[in-house]
Amino acid sequence: MERLVSLVSGGGSTMQEIARAIERGDVQGMKMAGVIASRPDAGGIAKARALNVPIDIVDPRTYRNQGKIDREAFGRRLLDVLENRFGATVVTQNGWIPLTPSSVTAAYEGRMFNQHPGPPEQFGGKGMMGKAVHAAILKFQELAGRTFATSVVGHHADAKLDEGGVVLRRPVEVRSGDTVDSLQERALPEEHVAQIQMLQAFVKGELRTLEPELLVHPDEMHLLEEAKRYAIAAYPKG
Repeated sequence: MERLVSLVSGGGSTMQEIARAIERGDVQGMKMAGVIASRPDAGGIAKARALNVPIDIVDPRTYRNQGKIDREAFGRRLLDVLENRFGATVVTQNGWIPLTPSSVTAAYEGRMFNQHPGPPEQFGGKGMMGKAVHAAILKFQELAGRTFATSVVGHHADAKLDEGGVVLRRPVEVRSGDTVDSLQERALPEEHVAQIQMLQAFVKGELRTLEPELLVHPDEMHLLEEAKRYAIAAYPKG
């Protein structure tokens, strides 16, 4: 029986849908073992409690060395909770904001996954989270003068932000007149489905790394950087 732990920093809607799917029996061979929140005020805590899922809080701001986050101490605590409290065999990052220490990604190599609201190959990296991703996609399409479908993904989590290989992708249409909010409203349910399908495939041993999705042409990279700068300024907290 696989034991899943979901890492959350915000509202925890994906974690909630995963837990419900597991409870329904939609992900055979998996138990929701626990939730780790990176903030004591994360909305996902209340959702986990309502589902009777065990919770722990591991706030990176608690672990400091000379005014900076002590990533080694943060990683040790994460691993302690994952391994010794929850007995995790698989981990998903569902709206998890901190960069996970390499000690943790190495310990769960091939068994730790991240959720991303856009194609991480080009719409990932520092500052690219939540609404900022949708804002960057819409701004880029405006600058490039062309419209294309985006996607939501599940991908391997590794020591570098958003660089792990994509293992599951679901397309999301971009419509004329879309706003950041309207695009997010359509994308979020697809994120939920993508994460559940990814876990189903993981249990069956059917996950495979997909070819990169490169939507931005080489001569448009300057437009991509402009779009990202705009999006991060507009949505600095995602």
